Amino acid sequence: MLVKETAAEELLIYNPQGEEIARHHLSSGRYQRIVRPEHYAGLRATGPGPQRAKATPIVPASSPLEEWLRAPLVEARPLSSYEELLESVR
Repeated sequence: MLVKETAAEELLIYNPQGEEIARHHLSSGRYQRIVRPEHYAGLRATGPGPQRAKATPIVPASSPLEEWLRAPLVEARPLSSYEELLESVR
């Protein structure tokens, strides 16, 4: 998929074949999601129909802190360990 922002403050989404599949105006606030029900027309629902079909137009995303807390832990090591590795290969 390809996502492109235009000078007219629109977000364009293209499928791998290059066809435009969605067009949105950019949201005015931070951490918001825009849902357009017509983008889901014709798709088979996988859960309870009435509950999944009622999407609110703008849904706030989780906070940056929540996203940071969910991020995977990464091992930290000193740069000298990489230098030692390089020396052992030479």
